[in-house]
Amino acid sequence: MLKLAHLSDLHLAAPLKRKDLNAKRALGYLNWHFRRRHEFKPEFLAQAVESLLEKKPDAVLLSGDLTQHGLAEEFLLAEKMLEPLTRAGIPVLAVAGNHDYYGWDEETAAVFAAVQQRLRLDVEVDEANVARLGGYEILLLEQACQTPLFCSYGQVRELIKQTLRPDAKGRIAVGHYPLVRADGKPLPFFCGLRGNEVLTRFFSEINLSAYLCGHIHFGLTCPISPSLPQIAAGSIDKIINPPLYTLNAKGFARLP
Repeated sequence: MLKLAHLSDLHLAAPLKRKDLNAKRALGYLNWHFRRRHEFKPEFLAQAVESLLEKKPDAVLLSGDLTQHGLAEEFLLAEKMLEPLTRAGIPVLAVAGNHDYYGWDEETAAVFAAVQQRLRLDVEVDEANVARLGGYEILLLEQACQTPLFCSYGQVRELIKQTLRPDAKGRIAVGHYPLVRADGKPLPFFCGLRGNEVLTRFFSEINLSAYLCGHIHFGLTCPISPSLPQIAAGSIDKIINPPLYTLNAKGFARLP
């Protein structure tokens, strides 16, 4: 059995320099200055980390938006704030969110990849971004992409079924975007996941126990299909005592 915690949408911010400015970051800064700096306080993440240190999960799953503006400094800040977990031997498996792509370039991508690598400790991750832990498989789905102003959609990328092992005890997937809302309908076109029907079909083929996501900033558990739950984590301004889940051969369940 694996004991797992789920975090999402940290929105950690660093000061913007003139050289870093673009339209998305300028809009993101206004959003942060007038609203989010009062909501996404680093001390909330510190409290969540303290809670996880007490609960001692086998791993923490982080479903995107580590940063507010997609700055290299913000990724390094996220790593620093999550460092108490890795020092305690708790790996953090992270994927990117739409805010993490606000200034995506080769340098930013390299910093994010290095932070990802250090946070996951010695957890094995293959070329298809499948992490293996205790005989279980965790699909780390990179869905974020660069988008026009006022859009925050994602895109399904290549899904390599052949890397999955038939002897895995069980598997879950982690992405940034919900596939469905509470009413069963997809998110609006400008902010949802494009190609979600491909992902839904893929999930039905691989015996998945749960799909974990973020993006919408509130906790939501609803079915993608009769046998597959979608679990969206609330953002770090709302969830400072993250719940724990178990993954075993019988499926994925929240601990009381």
